Amino acid sequence: KKEEGFGWACHSGMASLIFLRRGSFPQFGSSDEDQAQMEALIGLQAETELPILFVPQFILWKRTSDRYQKSIIDMAFGHPDAPGRIRKFVNFVLNHRRASVHVGDSLNLEELLESKESQGLDSATLVKNIRWRLHHQFSIEYRVLKGPIVKNAARIRSEIMRNGEFAKAVEETAIAHKKDPSAALKQADKYLKEMAADFSMGAVELLCMVLALIWNRLYTGIEVEEEGLERLRKAAKRAPLVIVPTHRSHVDYLVMSYVFYNRGLIPPHIAAGINLSFFPLGYIFRRCGAFFIRRTFKDNPVYAMTFRHYLRKLLKEGHWVEFFPEGGRSRTGKVLPPKLGMMRELLDAVEDGVREDVYFCPVSISYEKVVEENAYRKELSGGVKQSESVGGVLKATKVLVTKHGRLSLRFAEPISTREFLNKLEPQKLETEGGRSRTLQAFGYTIMKGMNDAAIVTPSALMAMVMLAHPRTGISRSQLVLRTAYLMAYLEQRGAFKSGTLRTVIESVSPQLEHVTESERVEYSTSESLSTGADLTRARVLSNALENVVDETLGLFQRDNAVEVTDYGDEVAYTVRPESRISLDFYKNNILHLVAEEGILSTALLTMRGEEASYDRLRGVSLFLSKLFKLELVYQPGESFDIRFFRTLGRFVDEGWIVERSDGGFEVEPDSDELVRFFANCLQPYVEGYWLALTHLESLRDGPRPEKVWTRTLHERADRLSKEGVVRCPEASSSVTFKHALDIYHGMGLVERYKEEDLEKGGKKARPERMIRVELEHLKKIALLLPDLEHARAIR
Repeated sequence: KKEEGFGWACHSGMASLIFLRRGSFPQFGSSDEDQAQMEALIGLQAETELPILFVPQFILWKRTSDRYQKSIIDMAFGHPDAPGRIRKFVNFVLNHRRASVHVGDSLNLEELLESKESQGLDSATLVKNIRWRLHHQFSIEYRVLKGPIVKNAARIRSEIMRNGEFAKAVEETAIAHKKDPSAALKQADKYLKEMAADFSMGAVELLCMVLALIWNRLYTGIEVEEEGLERLRKAAKRAPLVIVPTHRSHVDYLVMSYVFYNRGLIPPHIAAGINLSFFPLGYIFRRCGAFFIRRTFKDNPVYAMTFRHYLRKLLKEGHWVEFFPEGGRSRTGKVLPPKLGMMRELLDAVEDGVREDVYFCPVSISYEKVVEENAYRKELSGGVKQSESVGGVLKATKVLVTKHGRLSLRFAEPISTREFLNKLEPQKLETEGGRSRTLQAFGYTIMKGMNDAAIVTPSALMAMVMLAHPRTGISRSQLVLRTAYLMAYLEQRGAFKSGTLRTVIESVSPQLEHVTESERVEYSTSESLSTGADLTRARVLSNALENVVDETLGLFQRDNAVEVTDYGDEVAYTVRPESRISLDFYKNNILHLVAEEGILSTALLTMRGEEASYDRLRGVSLFLSKLFKLELVYQPGESFDIRFFRTLGRFVDEGWIVERSDGGFEVEPDSDELVRFFANCLQPYVEGYWLALTHLESLRDGPRPEKVWTRTLHERADRLSKEGVVRCPEASSSVTFKHALDIYHGMGLVERYKEEDLEKGGKKARPERMIRVELEHLKKIALLLPDLEHARAIR
């Protein structure tokens, strides 16, 4: 009857349901019936002007990946995705609480019939073509939700070892390094056993159940940017994903898999350091997708070859991969310069055709408080890094006693490797130097994406305000008002804020809309960083921000990072000197958002009393930009002049500086406090690099081990801080000192070399890295010092 068929449904604007795959045991329906249904729809499309849309829809009963071999249960009761009646009933009973319905991208029947591929086809072939397209659409959705077919570690290892190309590569590598090829193959098999993941969705599910309890104890909430996650889903339909998150805590390893699993995405295979493979956590991590790699492959070509083929095997199978491009955890809170080894392998794999494309997905993971805060403070202050162990894990359980605020994830726009390579001129990949520059540009593109995805948290805002304050203490009214202004300024710059801060802004958005640029409010340097309409906005925001300020101060006070003095009519807060380096971690989470302002402000204040011409201002800014290139991430491919001109224009447009008739620039008196604030955000690096430069004088008497030189530098910095010569105790940072030494080495001021192998106790000891300064270098240092001295004096 017409009212019971597709025609009635289509003409009534209703939906119809067709099963592409039928359950078995017993089998229902027939191929003839399926053929008739498709032919009926094709006929209906010819009769109506409205397009008929095929919408792929399926029920995911359980988050299990397909196995390499079918089980007896699958053969008897039907495939999990097309179960028979018995299996449907069992699925419903066991999994109805966690089952989910998924809808894929629709296919337009009208467009399919009008396409060139469909012209001239008979009815049967046309139906077969449409069904193939629908099945292909289903497979894309399955790939995102369930991942590729899972093989255990032993099978992956066996398939790689049986690969003739791999065996030949290992043999050639062994011969080139004068090693026995058969012994090298055996060693490669051991390396594969050491590194290979043994993924199990059941293990992931169990771990996520445990993590749900842990997160509930650790954090007041986990915020995930759903729009960014949807961008990842769309990219995953086109190619495998390479997840590249910021790395600020060991929690990073766990939270990505937890979020992916709970948001219906397949958890990635994670590159983890071999130091995390200790029992029992190593076994658990391996079952949850971790593959363990050594810190360096430099002196082990067979290991490097083995890792390359294992990584390519993962990509070829369609697995998503996650690694941390910064290498280790960032103890400073900033995005670190990229380690390019893993990126090189992945780019080479795409270039060699292992996969047509992979999408790199930068992710920013932000914490209001990291669980390793105390450990980081000790390490940055010159302490020895503690290796991971079961004992360390048991000690870490103490962190479960207290809350650590909120944890937030945000995703940048996925980056197509193929599109990046296609934009390059062919000759750039032909030479080793060109490949190296291309790789570096790609690495910094990833790091820029991670910064672009950064989340402004209350702890980051308040840490920046308190540390950049020119005096040791700050009153509550100043703290709230300055935090409000900084939040409004970053909002204007397009920064992404945590859910808490977004709620604050939404609560006062009607009042903010009525603030006009023509408004003038009396300026007070003792309270705010702003004037006019900006000050009005800050005061509106400050009223709604007080509860957030109190909550964040509670986190700081709980760890005795902040001293509180109540004067009755006002409360003042002072950051303890020994805790400044901890708060500096959170400030650095958003430092990149004011880095350009910090460089120009430092240059402006450095030249106070001099002729601040455009060329002179540019020269000082260029010097600072080059000096801090390991501390700050700049836009790849964007010249310094573009950045400088843009920032200078912003300062002029905002009225913070004015251009004199002689072409020079000077700071507006009303904006002096704000310009000084931006400059103070970079002061720890100015002082840290000054400390390192002046300490190079200690090498006048001869070379020293780098570790010894760094230890004595920490001791000198601590003494100068107590004497008041160094005003930012957080300048005494192991990472800052290392980066400064890297820069001075690149400038040719200091030489690095490794001493000869030493005999200790009858065994060869690992040679230490030594540093030395020649007499002509000391003259260069004397010429460089005045610039840093001037920049250091502006606080």
